[in-house]
Amino acid sequence: MVFLVGFMSSESKEDIISKYELSRRMFHHIWELNKHEDAKSERILTSVAFLSLTAVTAFGIFVSNKISYIISTLNLSFDLILVSFGAFVVFVSLGTFVFLEASLRGFREGISRIENKKTGSDLKSYQPSSLFYFKQIASEKPEMWSKYFGNNITDLLRKACADNVRETFLISKKTARKVKFYKIGKLFFYLAILSLVVLVIAGCYALR
Repeated sequence: MVFLVGFMSSESKEDIISKYELSRRMFHHIWELNKHEDAKSERILTSVAFLSLTAVTAFGIFVSNKISYIISTLNLSFDLILVSFGAFVVFVSLGTFVFLEASLRGFREGISRIENKKTGSDLKSYQPSSLFYFKQIASEKPEMWSKYFGNNITDLLRKACADNVRETFLISKKTARKVKFYKIGKLFFYLAILSLVVLVIAGCYALR
């Protein structure tokens, strides 16, 4: 995967700066959206943790007092309290797994897999893989990395602009994947809440 930002040889330094500023705004906009999704997932997981505590407490009370709500149907007999609590645990576990998979998984097509060929070891032919991605920066030779910034400012801006565009694309893919997985995870959490409601209602009805 290669990202190239088009620059005309006749472009002025001001035009290149404008392109760089646009790419920088694009990057920060997508990055903020990504952070927003992360913040939402943290709030949801915190709420689920409190619901889990409620479910465990309620189930513990019912079990310690030997409360059950037996349902017999189709030649089957089961305790609705036990089944609803088991369903709650399963749905919460599945939802949490999906959320963690979306949040913790790195870039499938990350910049770490994109190598810009370095031709030669002299400064004129040298170009770092990225000016922003820490793994790529850490793999550079310190002396070449520091000397690279002695280049013409327009060349640096061209490189920075291309890297911003690439980073923006990769973060957009990661954010889109997060949103897709979060929707699936929230469905499991909705089912878990429904199971908790059934648990509480069955337990309260059995107390009557």
